[in-house]
Amino acid sequence: MANLQIVPASNNVEAQYVEMMVPLYSYGCEKKVKKTLAGIKGIYSVNVDYNQQKVTVWGICNKYDVLTTMRTKRKEARFWNDEDNAEMEEPVKDPKPMTLTRMIMVAVITELLEEYTVVLARMTEQLFLPRHNMGALNIRNLRLSSPSSLQDNSSFLLYF
Repeated sequence: MANLQIVPASNNVEAQYVEMMVPLYSYGCEKKVKKTLAGIKGIYSVNVDYNQQKVTVWGICNKYDVLTTMRTKRKEARFWNDEDNAEMEEPVKDPKPMTLTRMIMVAVITELLEEYTVVLARMTEQLFLPRHNMGALNIRNLRLSSPSSLQDNSSFLLYF
């Protein structure tokens, strides 16, 4: 049942030409295209023009089924005429908009990362500065908050 193709039954069923632009990289691709399209019922002939990268199919068939079958082998395949391509393309979905809560979270995390970077820089400076007195390291005298966080009164504490 899966191989059956639905073709509108009317008194004037005529064969049609389906022209597609298919990227062909070698003459082996030409054989692959012919073999793929030969499996569709109702197709009388397949003409492949390697120089123009054009495939012409003649038969009683649905052109969208032909293109779908062709895209199983060549994903970049499309109709020769741009009007037909417009019907095949799916609308592009907009990415999910950032909610206000998520924006606030990003701002808070950014501020915390900035403060953390400042603290690490100050600790590194204090630890690696040359000292004349190499006694006990006085970590308690480090300023651990950034100037921007002094204005907000929002800084994190470092406990030892």
